[in-house]
Amino acid sequence: MKLLFEIYNNLNKPIELKNSLLEIYDELFNHISLLIHALDPEVVVIGGGGSLAGNNLLELFQLGIKNKLTDSYKDIVDFKLALLKNDAGMIGAAFYALEQSLKTN
Repeated sequence: MKLLFEIYNNLNKPIELKNSLLEIYDELFNHISLLIHALDPEVVVIGGGGSLAGNNLLELFQLGIKNKLTDSYKDIVDFKLALLKNDAGMIGAAFYALEQSLKTN
């Protein structure tokens, strides 16, 4: 995914590719918008491997999701990239293992 967004950025974000990416991610945008309406979050954090694509992915997600939100949500939900990117699961697992080892000692 990172390579795809590097190409997208290097080609100066052509509208044809942008529209294709919006179409590819449309179902994901639908589901995230439903979660936003149900949970009323202040921030949506984009993490995992996709977050390695950086701000290009974030911009695309903002556009795709905000188009599906009601007006009352469009300006109050913020989108951010996860600070730990794709390492959150590994760090969490290491922390859990450390915590468990301390309990047994």
